Amino acid sequence: MAFIKCGTFRKYYIYIIVLVFAKFVCDYLDGFYYKNYYNRANEENFIEFASNFAYHTLFRDFMYFLGAIICGIFLYLIYRKTEKSKRGSISIETFNNIKQNMLKLKNENNYLAMFIISFIYSLNIILRTFLVSMKFDAGFWSLEILFIIYLSIKLLKVKFGNHQKVTIFILAVIIFTLQIVTSILPRTDHNCNGNEKCLDRYITDNNLFIYISKKFGHFGYIFLILFLYIFDFMMRDYSWVKFKFLMDAKSIPTFKILLYFGFTGCSLVIICFIISTNVPCNNIENIIKYDNKYLYNNTNEEIDFERQICGLLNFDDKTNKLKFYYDNFLLFFQDYSKSNRLLLEIFIIILYLIINIAINLTQVMILKNLDPNAMLVNVNFNYFLSRLILYAKNSANREFMTVIAFSLLEISEILAILAYLIYIELIELKFCGLDHDLKKMIGDRSKNDANSARKLLSGSISDISSVNSEN
Repeated sequence: MAFIKCGTFRKYYIYIIVLVFAKFVCDYLDGFYYKNYYNRANEENFIEFASNFAYHTLFRDFMYFLGAIICGIFLYLIYRKTEKSKRGSISIETFNNIKQNMLKLKNENNYLAMFIISFIYSLNIILRTFLVSMKFDAGFWSLEILFIIYLSIKLLKVKFGNHQKVTIFILAVIIFTLQIVTSILPRTDHNCNGNEKCLDRYITDNNLFIYISKKFGHFGYIFLILFLYIFDFMMRDYSWVKFKFLMDAKSIPTFKILLYFGFTGCSLVIICFIISTNVPCNNIENIIKYDNKYLYNNTNEEIDFERQICGLLNFDDKTNKLKFYYDNFLLFFQDYSKSNRLLLEIFIIILYLIINIAINLTQVMILKNLDPNAMLVNVNFNYFLSRLILYAKNSANREFMTVIAFSLLEISEILAILAYLIYIELIELKFCGLDHDLKKMIGDRSKNDANSARKLLSGSISDISSVNSEN
């Protein structure tokens, strides 16, 4: 008897596969989040290719939200066509009212709820992009499943089986322990050997907490960054579960979810674009540019870009001022106007938009037909694959990432993928009763109970018939 088996492949799992592939293509076009704006001229080979918008984080977010709008319009047209074919039958609104009365749901304003959740989820996307742009991960994402499960129990009234408890143990205990170990180890190694001056120059040779304090200039920022990461995934998880609640319990069509989310997100990005264009993150004076390097004019020391919070820069050679931006609307058009591959860049933008339409479609279908936890599979898979590609591209150089850090991070991603596959029952654990609460096993028991009841009823009828015949 096998202790581990492959579960039944449900048709809805195809959405997860499409989401993984689409997100990977987007990550590739984004440059796997490791592109440096000041070093674009040296990043032209296939592995390191990145389009201009890879350096403009807010524009990428705008394309994602625009993809949600277009996907919502597409689903709305299908919805209208379907509703016309159902004339004379019960309407969605009537069905929704009946369901709400039967389930005794609170009479809340669905439109207000959709706007609030759309705002929270849009804010989560923008904040997540900002945190990723700083090129370090201080989020203990392994604890995220605990929050999703809590929300699922409270809002969706979900009951969890033994196999799902295994997933919780793997993520919240084993992987969380690995993350703690990884955070106290340095990510890179420039042979500093404890030299404080060297460690201050190569701040990635420090552990995560010292790195954050050096990058932001104060130890107190450690708690702020950790809070932002936790707050970010809590917003995402709440939005996912609440969106599923609105679709399942309130019968809100998927196109309304996407349209509200898309328009809210686009509006927030435009506001952020206006602010970031006019407010630089940092402004350094008396700078000279020599051999594609930026130096302090009085000391000839090179600018340490690793310590900068924002990665988009604008150098004015007339005033010798170097400004850093999170994103800048004017620099975006300036980059495209100077591009020597404009047609390719335009094609990539169109491709990126199409892919984001597919991403929004698959995500909303996963939420509707599966489980919010299924959304996390693509996250870990893409981090695993992108990190592997970059590690190989850098020839396993310790100055890019140490062997220990790379190994622990990749093991964490693999364990997380396996845990989520157990959760969605693509992997079945056939020992210690861990398969007792699988949907397949519950269905088999229901069929057996129904057959037993049928036989019992049939036997009772036979007994009654025999008694009547005797009489």
